[in-house]
Amino acid sequence: MSEIRLEASFSAKPEHVYAAFTNEVMLNNWMGNSSHTEVRVNGYYTFYWQVGHFVSGLYSAVDPGKRLVCSWYGKGDQGETEVEVLFNTEETGMRLIVIHRGFGTGREWLNSQAAYQRQWEQAFADLTYYLQSGLDRRIMMRPMLGVLPGELDASRKQSHGLQHVDSGVFLTSIVPGGGADRSGLKANDVLVEMEGDATKDYFDMDRIIRRHQAGDTIPVIVWRGKEKLSFSLTFGQRPVPVIPQTHGELIEMVQKRVEDVKGELDEILAGLPEEIYTFKPAADEWSLNEQLAHLIVAERANSYYDWMVINGESVYPYGSNDSVHLAFGASGYNSGAEMLEGLKRVLDENVAVAAGFPESVTQNQALLLTIGNILTFTADHVRTHYQQMRDTIESARASQPA
Repeated sequence: MSEIRLEASFSAKPEHVYAAFTNEVMLNNWMGNSSHTEVRVNGYYTFYWQVGHFVSGLYSAVDPGKRLVCSWYGKGDQGETEVEVLFNTEETGMRLIVIHRGFGTGREWLNSQAAYQRQWEQAFADLTYYLQSGLDRRIMMRPMLGVLPGELDASRKQSHGLQHVDSGVFLTSIVPGGGADRSGLKANDVLVEMEGDATKDYFDMDRIIRRHQAGDTIPVIVWRGKEKLSFSLTFGQRPVPVIPQTHGELIEMVQKRVEDVKGELDEILAGLPEEIYTFKPAADEWSLNEQLAHLIVAERANSYYDWMVINGESVYPYGSNDSVHLAFGASGYNSGAEMLEGLKRVLDENVAVAAGFPESVTQNQALLLTIGNILTFTADHVRTHYQQMRDTIESARASQPA
């Protein structure tokens, strides 16, 4: 039997290094892409990477802030191994020791041990970066496509004349100046192929992006309505986000974003008669009231997710854009004007969540920066619907008798 042993010192507070091994949100920024933990003796964990790898196991020893021991079994492993993590307090922070033991003999075991040696070394580098910046090094080092991807569902196929497209990634919006924008892609395109590989969904697209670096150029194919187009796409560099460094700065940033978006909504919607709010451009297209109902649900989900993140829960509460969520969002409102005010109140919930952070978050700089990075996108989803709102208003006015 042989083992892997790695040691490193971190200037972060000991309890925050320990949290990086036990808090799902923190784990997702340096370990797996999706982590679930129940940190107690006989509790479980799973780490999943979007490249298709996963590991799981049970905790056999949990000494908070000092020691963790768990079984370890990954996809393709020859057998179960064991990982022990020691958290040793030092004068300037913490000395972290990871011991991965239990590898057998033979070529397959040696290959497995060598692979995990590389993965642990990479994980230590990612953890160091994360504790210093609050950002996921793996994401920051990746090339940037510059799109907001969405699902090509039946509704989008119908509304955008895409019934002939079986599958693909619907480009909800394009980041101005990003790689996709500079390469000629547009919002409402459907990305169906990259570098000769089909992109049936986001995960196909993500796997291809991971093969490249900023500056690489690859061929892509999109459907733009009935037209199939080919482009040479050059990946951009992912910009380092400007994240508020203190709790006070974070509250101020969220407050400003919310106030800006509320003002923008007023410019588009305030003062409209109710017949404009209720007008449906087509049977399968949303009225303004339905758009507002959708945004009420979505923005409340964002606030709920922020609350979950504060408590270490990492799964976003996704739901389908169905009639249930529209009924839920519209409940309790009697007019479009009331729904507009309701959406503003829901946006204000983002500010309330940011202001209510407990000390366990405000004193954990890496976690505070992680949540701060999430909150820099406050109300961005609302802005993606502005053009839809304007188009609906224009259609409503055009339908009225002269």
